[in-house]
Amino acid sequence: MRQARFINMSMVFALALSACSGGESDDSGPSEGALLVAAHDLVRAGLKDPDSAQFRNDRIVKFQGKSVACGEVNANNSFGGKAGYKRYVAAGETAVVTEEAMEPAEFEKVWAEICQ
Repeated sequence: MRQARFINMSMVFALALSACSGGESDDSGPSEGALLVAAHDLVRAGLKDPDSAQFRNDRIVKFQGKSVACGEVNANNSFGGKAGYKRYVAAGETAVVTEEAMEPAEFEKVWAEICQ
């Protein structure tokens, strides 16, 4: 079951990436800064307190010829305290995976395949 869930996450990213530019290379696409702003907005949308988000170690990597944002985010939890930095992977305008949204071993596979 874990393998199937990992494959599904890889498929989600592949579909999101192909939808971004019709399957063509995105070398002439948005700047890294614009991609990171879009990724931050996507990550914030899934947080309990989006305005408290703090990002670090952001970078844009190539995965299957497309730009993907990888980094870490820290934000307030339900109690108002910082939850601690968690890694994220964001692709396109709809696909985002945070470290806490998956089982640790599954996220490690996604992170290793895409972000390292």
